[in-house]
Amino acid sequence: MLPATIYLGIGVFILGLMFGLIDTFLPIFTIQELGWTNTSYSEVFSVTTLVGGFFGMFAGGALVDFFGIKRMMFIYLISIILLFVGIVLIQSFWSNDNIIFSFILLYSLLYTFLTIAIFAAAMRLCWSIVAATQFTLFMALTNMGRAAGSSLLGTLKSHMTWDYVLLITALSPLFAIIFIKLINFLKHEKSIENFKIKTII
Repeated sequence: MLPATIYLGIGVFILGLMFGLIDTFLPIFTIQELGWTNTSYSEVFSVTTLVGGFFGMFAGGALVDFFGIKRMMFIYLISIILLFVGIVLIQSFWSNDNIIFSFILLYSLLYTFLTIAIFAAAMRLCWSIVAATQFTLFMALTNMGRAAGSSLLGTLKSHMTWDYVLLITALSPLFAIIFIKLINFLKHEKSIENFKIKTII
């Protein structure tokens, strides 16, 4: 078994791929494919991001504290998969701006809540003595994933349609679930405590 920090590191990199893909996908898809204006997309993006941040601020942390980090991460990741698959299944309604607005809003909410859960998991796995370094590495892996995801969109779109791009993107949270499931917080915390004891002795 690998250390829990390795599993989380792989998980956040994979999720970074999804974040990068969607961050690049949304403006291109809505403006070029659906005919939105730059202004209309900016307004929708601003509103949905604000709503996601508002609910995340008041409920995101509380849900993680009450139900547990892994359970909430699983719920968010499965919800994102269902959201992507769902929007693909109603492709004939993509011309309806309300449908796309709802999709972006739900994604923004899930993205914010998932990010809060990732932060909570990273903080719980960090050893206080080197916490800043460990947390920075987790965030760096996420950003690396974002960059890789953004660069992948052009390649994916040149070989497939938008619906398949979304289905490919849905694989990221699916793979992330596999690695996050392997994280054992209690075992990791015990190993840190044992290491502290050995260091003192």
